Amino acid sequence: MKKSRFKKQNILKKYLFGFLLLVFWFFVSGSLDFQHLLVGLISVLGIILFSYDLINDIDLRFLNFKSLILLLKYFITLIVEIVKANIQVAIIVLSPRLNISPGIIKFNTKIKNDFLKMMFANSITLTPGTLTINIEDDECTVHFLTKKHAESVSNWEIEKQLKKLEEI
Repeated sequence: MKKSRFKKQNILKKYLFGFLLLVFWFFVSGSLDFQHLLVGLISVLGIILFSYDLINDIDLRFLNFKSLILLLKYFITLIVEIVKANIQVAIIVLSPRLNISPGIIKFNTKIKNDFLKMMFANSITLTPGTLTINIEDDECTVHFLTKKHAESVSNWEIEKQLKKLEEI
């Protein structure tokens, strides 16, 4: 009985993950013609086939109204942070003095869930001026462009939002 339920959950995860990837593909490609549809479907099928273990590790408890609201808030905050960091990096790059102070910082994250740690690490990397080098257990290693970037990463709103999502 439990194996059948477990198998149904895995199939549901694959369909849900595939649907979300396809929606993302349509959003990014901006076109619904046959060629884009075909490439999107082939890409989604390839991703599902090659990331079987990752899909099975997704926790379905995140599929409720509260978690979807928290995820939406996370994505909006991430977009705002990316825009702010883009402006900061553009100012640095366009400055005649190139006022940078690169370095590496190590800090412990409060997030325990591996999937959410991966989201946190990718959020850091997506934000210009920072790059996640490694996450081992709870320790994050991040390369930064300026000391201001380093200070903001270790006490970041994104981490707090992901921690709230973990507590559901």
